[in-house]
Parts: sequence; C-alpha cells; structure tokens
Amino acid sequence: MNLTNESFDLNKSNANELLEHLISIVSNKEFLNNNNPNNEIPFYICPFLPQFTLEVYEVINFLEKQLNRKEIKVLKIDLYDLSIKLLKNRTGNLLEKIKKKESNMKKMQLKETLRNVLNAERHLVPEIKKLIEITEYKVIFIKGIGEVFPYISTHNLLSNLQKLLKNEPSIIFFPGNYHNDPKFGSTLSLFCEFSNDNYYRAFNILTMK
Repeated sequence: MNLTNESFDLNKSNANELLEHLISIVSNKEFLNNNNPNNEIPFYICPFLPQFTLEVYEVINFLEKQLNRKEIKVLKIDLYDLSIKLLKNRTGNLLEKIKKKESNMKKMQLKETLRNVLNAERHLVPEIKKLIEITEYKVIFIKGIGEVFPYISTHNLLSNLQKLLKNEPSIIFFPGNYHNDPKFGSTLSLFCEFSNDNYYRAFNILTMK
C-alpha cells in the first residue's frame, strides 16, 4: 500500500488499490472470525490523509456493496449522523434550540454544551451499543471522526469503543496519521496535526496482508 506519513495517500489512480486491498482483507474468513495468534481485540484503523475524506467515503460505499454481494453484512456507523440524531432526540429537540441560540452563545459555551450531550462514554457509545444489539452484521465500519471534532474527544471515543467492540471486527476510518509501536501500541494524530500520548491496541489495516 502507498503510505505517506503513516496515512493512505489517495488519488484517482490508486483509489481502486485501496478498495481491492480492503476487500481482500475484510472478506477473509480469518479476519471475520478473529483468528489472530494473540487473540487480540479485532479493532482496526484505516488512516488516510484528511484532504481525501470524500474520496475515502466513496471507497467505503463501494466496499460495502462488494461485501454485501459476498453476503458479508456491514454495520456502517456515521458518527456525525449519530450525533445529529442524539441532539434531535434530546428533550425538546436540543439541536433546534442550539441553532436558535448559537449566535448569542460564546464558542466555549457552545463547545461545552455539545461535548456534554455527545459525551462518548455516557451517550454516544451506548447508542452504538443499541445499534449493535439490533443489527445483524459481520463487520463494523465507523466513519465521521473528523466531522465530530472537537465536540467529541477522539481519545475518549476510541477508548470506549475498544471496550465495546470485542467480538466482531471493527474498522475505524481515521483522517490522520497512525504510528504503531509493537511494544507499546498505537498512537494517532487527528488531521495529521493533533497528537497525543495515548496508546491504542489496534491494527493498521493498510499494512495487513
């Protein structure tokens, strides 16, 4: 795979390369059955350069269609859409209330309000759990991490997702860099800019064969 700064450097000529690679990995029985030697949690990161977000989302749609033809059901979760749903379902349609008051709210006040309502541990991940419980699937795709930043903490989200997604394989499409240390785990840099020292036990799906 063509890696730049530990992200996929997508262009028109290699979009098919990414699609074919993902189909090859995800349709593999060992991948779907979580047959890895150390019995690790089947948690995978697909990092890509953020300027190619729309192109990667097109690849995701094609990938889902190809897997469906192979009778591999996908649970695709868009964090942005899920966040809007949570805001709308909050008492009195909080989304509409925020729209009306947004011009008079300070940026920090708006940020804290949304962070509280969209807290990963208390609200977002429990909603994802509900989807998992009512959906038949063999693999989970999660996208929209960039769209919900900075209202949802990337570290908090990924940490809580790892606690939840322990059985079927899950692929997080991540707009940024990924660095893996075999000894300590993986570090992520959102948008190739915002780094942290948090470690994740995750596999880089781009480097898998």
